[in-house]
Amino acid sequence: MRPSRCASRPERALGGTRGLAPLVAATALLASVAAGCLGPPTPFQRLGDVAYETNTATRFGRFDVAVSHVASEVQEQYAARHGSWGNELRVLDVELTGVRLVDPDTAEVSVVVQWHRIDETHIRTTQLAQRYRRGGEDWQLFEERRTAGAPGLFRVERPKKKDGEASPDGGAGDELREEAPPTPPGEPAVTSGLTF
Repeated sequence: MRPSRCASRPERALGGTRGLAPLVAATALLASVAAGCLGPPTPFQRLGDVAYETNTATRFGRFDVAVSHVASEVQEQYAARHGSWGNELRVLDVELTGVRLVDPDTAEVSVVVQWHRIDETHIRTTQLAQRYRRGGEDWQLFEERRTAGAPGLFRVERPKKKDGEASPDGGAGDELREEAPPTPPGEPAVTSGLTF
């Protein structure tokens, strides 16, 4: 028996040469749709990328990457507040739970952080509100505060004492301490320590 000629000729396997035209058209359509998806990100997409990169880099101790997304006037404060991450406490997970545009150039990102102290096994959860502003083409973090959950995620500076005086809280004045608990519900949020 002789082998079928259809298997040896691709145009017959596809239904003749006319069957090739729809395949070429479908391939061209798919390529053009895929090219449209590869355009530059919108400002809202870029905000999500920056917030994710900032929080993930901070979680893993990559302050060089994280600080590049923090406004220059608060970079030192950001590094001081997160100084205990990886040293005194371990951050287990950082999850972005919401993004809300306040206005076209300001946004608030909700973040949930799960962590525990190095010398304990008790897992704590803290909710944060981070505010970003758009400067040119990129977004920068300019404010971060705890909105709910366990205190102690951040270290904040005590007010410095003047020579011969005790600091207002009775401490030496230059060491770091845990942040204050959040404001009770129904009252205006007041941030403590080095909130920027």
